[in-house]
Amino acid sequence: MECRNILRFKQGSIQFVISVILGWFMSERILSIDKGSQVSFNSNSSFCDPCRPLVCPSCENQGHLLRNTRNLNVENSYFRTYPYKPQNVAEDILSRWRYVTKKHMFENINGEPRVGLNGMWREERESIEKFVTKYGSSRNDNFKSMLRKTDPFYGTIYHVNVEKSEPSGNEILQIRRGFQGSKPKLIDISLVEERKLVTVISPVMKVSQRFHAFLNRFEHDILRNSRDGSGNVKLLFVIFQPAKEDDGSKEVLKVLDNFKAKNPHAFVEHILTTGKFSRAMGLHLGVQKCSENDLMLFLDVDLIVTDNFFNRIRRNTIQNKSVYFPVTYSQYDPNIIDEAAKIDGISSEICQNKISINESTGYWIHYAFGITSMYKSDYKKVGGFKLDIEGWGGEDVDLYKKFISDPDIEVFSAVDQDLIHVYHSRGCDPDLPHDQYRMCVGAWAETLGSQMEVSALYLSKTQ
Repeated sequence: MECRNILRFKQGSIQFVISVILGWFMSERILSIDKGSQVSFNSNSSFCDPCRPLVCPSCENQGHLLRNTRNLNVENSYFRTYPYKPQNVAEDILSRWRYVTKKHMFENINGEPRVGLNGMWREERESIEKFVTKYGSSRNDNFKSMLRKTDPFYGTIYHVNVEKSEPSGNEILQIRRGFQGSKPKLIDISLVEERKLVTVISPVMKVSQRFHAFLNRFEHDILRNSRDGSGNVKLLFVIFQPAKEDDGSKEVLKVLDNFKAKNPHAFVEHILTTGKFSRAMGLHLGVQKCSENDLMLFLDVDLIVTDNFFNRIRRNTIQNKSVYFPVTYSQYDPNIIDEAAKIDGISSEICQNKISINESTGYWIHYAFGITSMYKSDYKKVGGFKLDIEGWGGEDVDLYKKFISDPDIEVFSAVDQDLIHVYHSRGCDPDLPHDQYRMCVGAWAETLGSQMEVSALYLSKTQ
């Protein structure tokens, strides 16, 4: 037994010495890489990140190399000097931006869609605000909000929205706080063109209460608050008519004519198309009517939008550089909120304002990618929608994956407090393909109410 222990000890010592020598050899080779050299990760191997044949010969047979090598440059250290671009949907969801105002952070934290800024988050916001004041051209410039996210290698990145005292528009300051030294560093300052025209593309099939409500909200919140009555927004509706002579499409056209007569300065256009409803095809037809340099927003009529939302579209969508996938806040069933309030003691203030952002009124739809803004040139670059998808769902995820796979365009995704999905009853067609039907039923179930509200109602019925 003693001999065996001695033998094992010697073998362990030899292995330790070999590992030390190999570690020293590989570190010397890694640190000797020239500053301008490029290193490629292997797409099918987790233990070989970051390898290349010169350093890790075993990686040669682990699969094809990624085409996107922008993530893979090394500059004499193990730390990247620019943000990492996610390679799939799961990575992107984990690295999304958080929206921060002077008092709140908007994100699903501990089950709450909005939390107060306390402790380290408040200190972080105050330090960034103090840093930003050094670059203001006027004392009246005002910190409005910021978006933040953390890259595990690059550090924390901030996009700070500064309201200018001059009527020229707002400024966006891009700031980085690295892990080494932890001092903020200004990356870029850009002036946002708040007058840029946004083309909203929305497929519709018939007049509904949601359609009327959308036009009324748009008139009240966007058109009436703009200087010229247009809001710098164009509404482009793609109207589906199952047959050439269809009463539903005629009613939609009548409603739009009345809307244009009431708002003569509004930009409103439409496209008529026949056939079975397809959101992908409807949006694609709208895209075809746009110019290469048009800023487009894919939007549904069951959403509440504000002027601040359109300004955020202009800030976060940059041609040839970034597309914006805002995360929508979805309202729970108002009837369930009212019934649960009788049992669970939800405040009357919440019951009166059911679109306020809190844990009792709704949730962030992190898995939905249907609302997005981009330039037409970028839409064409990645190949656009998959047009054989019919009915509800699926086309948005496909387009999202295409943008993530593009090596040059950043997917800018963040929760947006000015984008709210109004609750409505939902019907899921059993004839839909399995994946689409499963997504539809799952989305319907989640919109019913919070876990606390639904469980309170369930327990009250079973007692």
